[in-house]
Amino acid sequence: MHVHQRIEEHESSNSHSASVEAFLRHRSDRGMMQLFGSSSIDARRKKVEKKRDVVQKLIRITLFLGKQRIAYRGKRQEAAHEIKNENVNHCNYIELVNLISEFDIALKEHTKNLLQRSMA
Repeated sequence: MHVHQRIEEHESSNSHSASVEAFLRHRSDRGMMQLFGSSSIDARRKKVEKKRDVVQKLIRITLFLGKQRIAYRGKRQEAAHEIKNENVNHCNYIELVNLISEFDIALKEHTKNLLQRSMA
């Protein structure tokens, strides 16, 4: 039997057809997983970048207070329990974070989420 005839015979067999179909299905599923995987990786990367930005701002606030030799907190800590009350003077750090968060969307969102979680 000639090699080409044997190849044609094999390619027309049921086992070859089933194997090719399984291979193509596997390849297609793998492509879908990579597609979903890359979008979740991109979303996670953006989330990490956003949190890193917030932490950088909080560090800058801390460095500013230290450089200016401003106390982080006052002598009385009752205001920490009334964080929602804007009429109460909170510690210098929190007041500065609140001030900057008025102009920074990421920091504002972060402080809002922290406040919601602390009240739950």
